[in-house]
Amino acid sequence: ELNSTKGKLISATALLNNNTELNSTKKDLKSTKKELNSTKHELNSTKHELNSTKEQLATATVELKETKGKLKNVTDKWSNATETLTDTRAMLKQNHERLKSVREELNTSQTQAKAVLEEKNNVTAQLKNTTAKLQQTEGELKALNRTVSMSNMSLS
Repeated sequence: ELNSTKGKLISATALLNNNTELNSTKKDLKSTKKELNSTKHELNSTKHELNSTKEQLATATVELKETKGKLKNVTDKWSNATETLTDTRAMLKQNHERLKSVREELNTSQTQAKAVLEEKNNVTAQLKNTTAKLQQTEGELKALNRTVSMSNMSLS
């Protein structure tokens, strides 16, 4: 009986040891379950952040495309403005050359006008002299006509 009790005691001790290990394992499992739940929450939070980041990325991509479109428009306008500026500079250069030519013509015309004016003044002076001589001659002719008229009267 003693041996039997001893065997039962050994069995009971083994069962008790197993039960202690089971309780310890249960505690470890509960702790692991808590860690898993915490990790699950962190994973969900990270998933939400990832979705938010994806939405922000999609918005940024749309904005980038719009900005690229605007940049292309601005670049096209800049290119057109540069072409217009180049054309305007070319026209300005042509106008400058024309202006030089017109100035030369003006200078020539002014020189000719001065010569014509000088000639006109000379002709006017000659005309005055001729008019004065003509008036003097008319006076002499009138006097001569009177003399001829008087001579004709005395001869008659």
